Amino acid sequence: MGRLVLCLSVVVLAWVTVVSGQARSPCPAGCRCNVPNQIVDCSGDQQMALVPSAQIPIGTRELYLNRTKITNLIRNQFANLVAMSVLDLSYNQLYFIDAGAFFGLGNLQELSLQFNNLTAIPPMFLPRLAKLKLYNNHLVNITAGAFRDLSGLTHLYLSSIPTLQMLHDNAFQGLNNLVLLSIRKNNLKKIPTLQDIPNIVTLDLSVNNFTTIKNTTFRTLNKLKELKLGSCNIQSIEAGTFADNYALEKLDLTNNKLETLPENLFFPFEPSHALDEGLNIALWENPWLCDCNLQWLTDSIERIGAFDPVTYIPLVCDAPRHFKGKFLEEIPKNQLECGVFITSAVDQSQVVQFGGSLVIDINAEGKPQPIVRWATPTGIIITAGQTIKGVSVSRTGKLTVAKIDASHHGTWQCRADNVKGQYDIVPFKIVVTDIPKPTTRPPPVVVVPPKKPAAKPATKAPPPKRPAPTKRPAAKPKPATTPPKTATGGKTGAKGEGTGGIVIDPGSINIKWHDEYDYDDYYNHEYNLEELLGGIFGMFIFMLVILFIIICLMRISFRASASVAV
Repeated sequence: MGRLVLCLSVVVLAWVTVVSGQARSPCPAGCRCNVPNQIVDCSGDQQMALVPSAQIPIGTRELYLNRTKITNLIRNQFANLVAMSVLDLSYNQLYFIDAGAFFGLGNLQELSLQFNNLTAIPPMFLPRLAKLKLYNNHLVNITAGAFRDLSGLTHLYLSSIPTLQMLHDNAFQGLNNLVLLSIRKNNLKKIPTLQDIPNIVTLDLSVNNFTTIKNTTFRTLNKLKELKLGSCNIQSIEAGTFADNYALEKLDLTNNKLETLPENLFFPFEPSHALDEGLNIALWENPWLCDCNLQWLTDSIERIGAFDPVTYIPLVCDAPRHFKGKFLEEIPKNQLECGVFITSAVDQSQVVQFGGSLVIDINAEGKPQPIVRWATPTGIIITAGQTIKGVSVSRTGKLTVAKIDASHHGTWQCRADNVKGQYDIVPFKIVVTDIPKPTTRPPPVVVVPPKKPAAKPATKAPPPKRPAPTKRPAAKPKPATTPPKTATGGKTGAKGEGTGGIVIDPGSINIKWHDEYDYDDYYNHEYNLEELLGGIFGMFIFMLVILFIIICLMRISFRASASVAV
């Protein structure tokens, strides 16, 4: 009896399952179903804001919910879809995924979450998941062990996430089966630790900002076949960086800032011209310095053709200047020299007008950048970056003279050197024209005051007699044709014509002294000094006599008054 009841129960359960499956077999509204292949396609339904979980057939293997209005996933959202292997939720507005949203999807192999608004990687226990697409989201941090429950993951896409600020060194912990990793276009400044993904085959790190590649970065990736490092602003790669990447077949270093590559880039103890023929390197769009350091690369091109002949673009030299724009493989090996290179686009001799300006465009190149020194015709040494007396030298050696003078006439010499060599350029001959002749300065002018008449030695002479009051005879008129001369020989001007000062003639030492008095007439008058002094002395005696008489009269008057009083 018990067995009969058990059999009936199994039959009833199977019938219920069939009935329920038939009840859920119709397609959800707005979706398209491919029953034979068990595919449900709801992509592009702009009316769908929630996942139609109840209407999706249980046996669905592929479910496309991309380009809808779905914003979040709740717990047990797909719990009954145990057979599903592909789930596409891309191009939606997803910003939240519950921790148990993917519960029950034990057979899921591919999950597409790209082009959403996710800010963190949702918890996912999907041990059979092989492909995970998370690019073009708003992730900020990827923490340590973020993918530890995805042990079966083989392809991980984390590209085009400009908001990504940190990628933890142990972010890929547990991904031992990962063969493809893409973290391109994320503006990362540091390559994360890759030791947790030893089986990686394809690694895309392009369009980031790494600057320098160290020789320990890819050391554990023995199975790496394709490495993309294009457009990363890489300036240098250490020797031996790819020494442990024995399986490497394709290396993309295009569009960086590489000037050179070390000779032992692939082999730490031997030159890289022993490259295998299977290696394909893309190196174009770099500012190559074509010198002896790249000779190993030209050897590789000739020997094994380490470039794909179909996609190969020749390497163009950016420096030194005389090789700029030329293809590396077209330059003879004996011209790929190391040291200092100086190029000049001007003649070795120039004629410059006095007071003009001068520019000699010298360009010194080398690695490291050489130090340039100029020597003027007068022996002054001017180093790059200095400006002395209007003469300046740029970092590359360009000479600029702001204003030419006579001291710049002659031979200028230039020297550039670095640790690898020294270069002396052919001397420049500068000819300065229209140099003004030096003018002779006039002798200093000495102002000589007019001479006074010499005084006669004093002699005792009797007091001059007072002249009789006779009429003074009129002075004789002077001839108008010959004006009197001054004591210095210059001619006098008209009386009262001057300004009362001294006028100096720069061409001679003659002085013209103008005033309202005619001193020549004064000194040539018929009254001499002796007569004048005699007159003054006589007047003084006369005043003394008058004073004596007045005193006498006052005394007589005083005595008379005293007698009357008595």
